[in-house]
Amino acid sequence: MEDFEYSRLSLAENEIRLITLLPGRKTDQIKCEIVSRALEEITDNTAYETLSYCWGPLDATMKVHIYDGPLRMGSVWVKPNLHAALLVFRREKEPRKMWIDAICIDQMSDEEKNMQVPLMRRIYEGASGVLIWLGEGSKDSDPATSLIRKLNKAATIAGPTITNINVMSSQDLTKLGLPPLSSRDYSSLLSLLESKWFFRAWVVQEVTVAKKATLFWGTSSTELNDLISGMDFALKLHLVFTIHPIANSVLPIAVEVTAYRSGRCTLLGVLLRHRRSQATNPLDKVYAFIGLTENCTEPQAKIQVDYKQDVRTVYIDVARKVAAHDKSLDILSLPALPLGSGIDSLPSWVPDWSTPTEESAKQLRHIVGGETNSLANGEEANYRISEPFCATQTTLYTGAPLSSYEGAVLATRGHIVDTVAAAGDLFEGLYIAKNIRSVMRTVRGILRMRRTVSSWEDVAELHTHDGNDKYVSGEDTMDAFWQTLATGNFSERNKDELRLMYGYRRTRTHKIRRPSLAQAFFVASLLPVVSQIFKQPRADLLTQSRYLLFRRMIRTEGKKYLGLVSGDVRRGDEVWLLEGSKIPLIINRQREGYGRLIGDAYIHGIMYGEAFRIDDCEDLILE
Repeated sequence: MEDFEYSRLSLAENEIRLITLLPGRKTDQIKCEIVSRALEEITDNTAYETLSYCWGPLDATMKVHIYDGPLRMGSVWVKPNLHAALLVFRREKEPRKMWIDAICIDQMSDEEKNMQVPLMRRIYEGASGVLIWLGEGSKDSDPATSLIRKLNKAATIAGPTITNINVMSSQDLTKLGLPPLSSRDYSSLLSLLESKWFFRAWVVQEVTVAKKATLFWGTSSTELNDLISGMDFALKLHLVFTIHPIANSVLPIAVEVTAYRSGRCTLLGVLLRHRRSQATNPLDKVYAFIGLTENCTEPQAKIQVDYKQDVRTVYIDVARKVAAHDKSLDILSLPALPLGSGIDSLPSWVPDWSTPTEESAKQLRHIVGGETNSLANGEEANYRISEPFCATQTTLYTGAPLSSYEGAVLATRGHIVDTVAAAGDLFEGLYIAKNIRSVMRTVRGILRMRRTVSSWEDVAELHTHDGNDKYVSGEDTMDAFWQTLATGNFSERNKDELRLMYGYRRTRTHKIRRPSLAQAFFVASLLPVVSQIFKQPRADLLTQSRYLLFRRMIRTEGKKYLGLVSGDVRRGDEVWLLEGSKIPLIINRQREGYGRLIGDAYIHGIMYGEAFRIDDCEDLILE
């Protein structure tokens, strides 16, 4: 059978295609009927299901027979993962009406993709349900889905008052119907959560807007809402397996569902929240999320889907439009990452939304607090205790006429605050091993963390501290150092952090030795791990590590400000306050009036407008 030739869809009528998966036995060839329909005609009126899955790295080597009426037929080549899903979802005696991107969109036509991608939110929202395919099952499939059901049942038994695991015995867990902590079922659930599906860009929209989403791992299944509620209960219980960062992999979807339904999906927010998601085509790191902003209560910057554009052009366009539309430079404050841009000649001020390599992304998933957050809180997350930063007070970004400058630059106004005098090592966080073979990596990470914080003490010149040194703001230098480590995210009313603060102060009452503060902070950083081992209540340092990871401590030349910064900061780089930016930025100036953005910064003592002088502002062109 020859390859299937797609007929042209009507743009005016927002036409899409639907397939009917014809019944058959396990060994029968996959056969589908295909029809074109106006989107308005079928959404909420036609019972069809959509498929959410990973395309996979392999070539399309499996045939699906397509029939468009009695006279038009042909074959569509699909990848093995999709073919395996079709075998599971095909019924033996009844047809099944579905929408599947790889079959319903002509993948060889950029023009058609440009037309269909903007409709995908409505396609998934109008479906009766979304079938999530994690892949072919394994020995972990049944135990994982069974544990999800047990967690939900246990949550019902426990009621609204959930007792912390540190005061529960194994007998108490048994009464809740949960397996002992030594059970392999918990490892099976982690294996489910480690599926590549949870880290793909497109799946966020696909399940966020769904009426109902059912997750399949081989023939084992569970409702996505049950997985979310079950994991929420496990996290509240502080069950030991939830110490692994993979346990949080479903939470970004839960957060997005809440944001979408409340009309808070801003373009910058959704791009930042899912910056680490994976996509084969780097353009999809933008296009996969545009549809979610259509439900936002506030108008958002308009981005045109165009697969004929190159990645650099699209990313520049997105950054410029977001800054201009929001009248803000929040887009310059990105969650810190240990990786540089992989896109040639991308301007320093333009976020690289493209995906790190699969191996790099997998490693990041094993780091405590690996889902880092921007200091400007562009994600609109609720992780900060402190008041929102306003380093340039109430100024807005107004930009400049694009015709005034040539090239891919951003016109800004601001002033220099100080120059970087010293920078410490990069804080790389703690890698949590999933199996015994990786434990030594965790141990090496612990030792590296200690060395890093010790280098930060050197930057802050704490070895010369005599107890009477004052920071530029008038407070004790030790207090300034601690609050810099916390990026100002500290409240006296927060009991866990207050207890940690008192523990730190006690180390100061003795003669200060070089390792003492490093050891104190080192232990503090490990509290999420140590608390699980000794079953003690843990401070919410997982949240704090979102702002600490992949940053460096700096000290400035003149005022001796202390700060935590992202990017490859060097001695001689400058701390700037730019109009419309909530936070300070590190700039490398190589010629007068022009600079390259190095990264964002928490600079203790200037985060609430203390150092901003609007009369000192001058033009600065970011390249």
